[in-house]
Amino acid sequence: MCVVLPNGEERPALDWGLGGPSSTLLYFFDRENVEVLVKVLDGCAINGHRWVFAAPATDLAFHLAISGPGGKQWTHLNPAGLTALPRADTQAFVCE
Repeated sequence: MCVVLPNGEERPALDWGLGGPSSTLLYFFDRENVEVLVKVLDGCAINGHRWVFAAPATDLAFHLAISGPGGKQWTHLNPAGLTALPRADTQAFVCE
């Protein structure tokens, strides 16, 4: 994930460090100000897919990309100045 600052500079988002395999918190500037929660869950037994959930809390521009099996990418974008919307996809990646 990268954030685009108002001056056009792009920076990578930083991992808060939950340490779990299925979810992460990301921040842009200050570790005490989490910007995005991302979860990738194994729903293979339920619907044959891996699920992706993203819950941003920012109005900064960003680009989130998650790579899945076979190089498929799942993306979520936000333009500058708009409050980012959450996104859920229970068919993000087909289980192999």
